Amino acid sequence: MTKEGRIITLTLAMRKSRDRDEFGLTQKQKDVLTHLIDIYIKRSEPVGSKTIAQEAVKDLSPATIRNYLEEMEEKGLLYKPHASAGRIPTEKGLKYYVKELMNKIEEREEEFNFLKERLCQVHSNYKELLKLTSNLLASLSHQVALVLLPRPEPDSITAIDFIRVAYRKVLVVVVFKVGMVENKIIETDTDFTQKELTNYSLLVNEFLDKGMTPFEIRDYILREMKELRALYDKLLSSLKELVNEQDLILEGQSNLLDAPEFASIEYMKKVFKAFEEKSKIVKLLDKTVKTKGVIAYIGKEDLHNELDSVAIVAAPYYGTDNYAGSIGIIGPMRMNYSNVIPLVGTAAKLISNLLKEGMVKHE
Repeated sequence: MTKEGRIITLTLAMRKSRDRDEFGLTQKQKDVLTHLIDIYIKRSEPVGSKTIAQEAVKDLSPATIRNYLEEMEEKGLLYKPHASAGRIPTEKGLKYYVKELMNKIEEREEEFNFLKERLCQVHSNYKELLKLTSNLLASLSHQVALVLLPRPEPDSITAIDFIRVAYRKVLVVVVFKVGMVENKIIETDTDFTQKELTNYSLLVNEFLDKGMTPFEIRDYILREMKELRALYDKLLSSLKELVNEQDLILEGQSNLLDAPEFASIEYMKKVFKAFEEKSKIVKLLDKTVKTKGVIAYIGKEDLHNELDSVAIVAAPYYGTDNYAGSIGIIGPMRMNYSNVIPLVGTAAKLISNLLKEGMVKHE
């Protein structure tokens, strides 16, 4: 072979290598895998080479497609539930499919405008906003939607106001950086006048503006202002309750009953038990803070054997300057990712925008 021939051969080999991905799949093979999973998601049954050739990849013969499927089965992306059946994707295959999908999905303008119109109607109340978001996601995806509410941290407080509402009762309004407000009525031993409470508010907010935390302010109060001590102790007790609580909103649990994967009563008991033990899901959603966009947790490996045959698609949403919470959809591994992924991403973006645009209240 001439020098020029060797160069051409080497160039073609390098180009062919670049066309393959981590599993060594060509673009044609990726197309076959994508269409197989698309059909499987719609029908919840094994898919054969003949079906793919007839309905999706018409420029390849069933024999060629069958060879591709055998290769992908050897790589652990597909498997045959029965010897004579077609193939279905493994957890690895679904993760690969979703990874490829993430690079192609774009925001859908019609969906974005619909969600924005609905969510803007209640954006003055952050719990109502997130509850409606969860409800809309469940309705649009036909799956279970979940929203992790913001966990307010004491050092993220930007303002505190005291308002007299009745004899020995004070309404405390706490404003957080995340863009939300918490209200709490506390009972006091002393019946403060509104003038006194206004002065206390001004003092506390002056310290907050200087970068002091509520606990540093308490130390000052303990030394200098005995009359404010009891009121402030009540406030800190309320703050601890707020910080220790992190609510998880779940909507659309009944949608799981429609999935054939969950026909087993015993399995459904396991799924609903996991919903009751919300701390497991909260910990999982908290991991989304490390991502900048939508992430998918699929099957046993990602969900640590808590919920096999299940997938969660989630994304973080942000307040004025940091992570606030997470929003997601949970359903069977055979969920419609091409619909769910942009839906979750769009909702997370909208919530972030609403939190950043102005104060989101809690009534």
